[in-house]
Order: sequence, then C-alpha cells, then structure tokens
Amino acid sequence: MYLAPRSSGERENEELARMSHLYNYESPDRGDVPLEIWDKRAEIWDASFHDNDDKKRSTTERVNETMRFLRASGALLPDSVVVDAGCGVGHYAIALSEEVKEVLAIDISSQMIAHAKKRAEALKRENIAFMTQDFHTIDLEKQGFIRHFDLVFASLSPASNGILGLEKLMAMSRKWCFVSTNAGQTNSLNRKIAEEIFDMEVPAGRDTRRMYALFNVLYLAGFTPYVYPYRQQKKRYYRVTEEDARHLLGRVLGQRQVNEEGTRRVLSWMAEHADDKGFVTEDSSHIYAWVLWDVNEQMERRVYPPDYPGFCEEK
Repeated sequence: MYLAPRSSGERENEELARMSHLYNYESPDRGDVPLEIWDKRAEIWDASFHDNDDKKRSTTERVNETMRFLRASGALLPDSVVVDAGCGVGHYAIALSEEVKEVLAIDISSQMIAHAKKRAEALKRENIAFMTQDFHTIDLEKQGFIRHFDLVFASLSPASNGILGLEKLMAMSRKWCFVSTNAGQTNSLNRKIAEEIFDMEVPAGRDTRRMYALFNVLYLAGFTPYVYPYRQQKKRYYRVTEEDARHLLGRVLGQRQVNEEGTRRVLSWMAEHADDKGFVTEDSSHIYAWVLWDVNEQMERRVYPPDYPGFCEEK
C-alpha cells in the first residue's frame, strides 16, 4: 500500500490515520451522485460549452493552464501514456492527447463518454481510447493497469474519493499522479438562495477538507506533493426549469435534502429573479488546488509536537 505508515513513530502513524479518516469522511447530507444525474449533467455540460461563451472561455482557460502546469513540471512527454479517470465530456482527455502518445479516458456515464467520443472524432484525435465503467470497480490487474501509466490524471473526479480511490490511482502510475480539487469558492447565487429562500446562513464554499487532508496524507506517507493554487472567476446562467432548480437546491442544502417542496420554492424564486431572457445569473470565484506527486519518491516523515523547540505560546 502506498499510503501505509512510513514511520516507526507512534505520533506520525496516529497523525496519518487521522488525516486518512478525514480524507475518507463524506458529509452526511451530501450522498453519492446517482448515475442518471451524471448522464443528465453530460447533456447540460456539453450544451453549456457550446451555447455559453463564458462557460466555454473559463473551461478552455482552465484546461490550457492545467496543460501548461503539467508541461512545466515534466509530467507530459511525447511518449507518455496517460489515463484520465473521470473524464466527463472529454475536455482534458482531448487536451492531453495533443501532448502525449496515448490517452485512456474513463467515466461511469455512457453519456459523458458519448460526448467525449464525438468531440474527439470531430477533432480527429485518434490516440484516445474510451472506457465506460465505475472507476472504483475496475480490476486493475485484470485490465493490465498496474503501473501502466506515466501520468494518472483526475480533475474534480469521484475517482479520487477516499483513501481506496487514491491508492487505486497511485497503483496505476509508474511515475506521476495529478489530482485537481477544490480549495475555496464564493458564490453569489448560493448565498441568495440560502438567505432569501431558507433564511439560513450562507453555506461555506465548496468543502476544502479534501485538499487539506490530501496534502497531509501524501506528505505523512512520505511523498512530496507539489500544490499549485489556480484562481478563476466564472459567470453562469441557469434556466428557470425544475432540473436547474433541483441542481441549485442540492448544491445549497446537499443532495439528500432535495425534495419537491424545496424544488418548488427555488423554482418560484428563480422565476421572480430571472432576466428578460429567462436566465438567472451566477457569479462565482473559485480556487482549485492542483496536486502533483511522483509515486516513486518516498521518505520517512515526522510530526512535530506542540512542545517541540521553536513552538511557543502566544503572548
């Protein structure tokens, strides 16, 4: 196991166990996203990329900057074999295919894969293979994926959820692993819905626990993760539809709190606040943490206790 304790010290092993527990934790109100939701999101994401200039601009900028980061880090080479675990509609898989020899794009949603394939065919990207499967159920040994890829790539993907998912990503790599996760967000629409409909405090930005725990788990397990914060401003438009209302409700209250009454209230609020074209505008600010590490470089770590020389009480 890559993330087993590397130190003989009790304190170090306890801290690694604590951070692993934190990385595994899922908020009770969130729940897993059902497959049919991913299929619906595939249609929405593909359409919004083509129909929304702001969405197309922000996505293209983020993909291009990610490729620059990976090139500058030496993680993209012309003869590299790469896997995109949780490829969505294929933006990153296609960009990666322009840099490397081969790309395998994996997603649980057949609709995501269908859109990714269509986009790849239109761009004549013939070095991408596609696989429709839940990443967490893939038999790596049977597929021949153990240490098969030079770069294992997962951007905002459920593939990296939990220590077992992280271990699986690392088992596929013979050199690099890359995970992009959320490190902070402010959102005008979340705030308005929370305050004006449900009379509740503004929910915190996207859960940054995973980024915090990911760095600490990797570091305490002996790896040297490089973390780069990427900041981006976004503007998005939602139609006054039940589908978009349910999406916004789930984002504010959590997937498990989505119900007909809440959806009705959000839909009514959207109708009141829509512009003359029938859209509700969202302005948001995002920080993404890009985490890159070499699976072959491990060393012992130590944890510094509060009484370690150099620590002192506040005066």
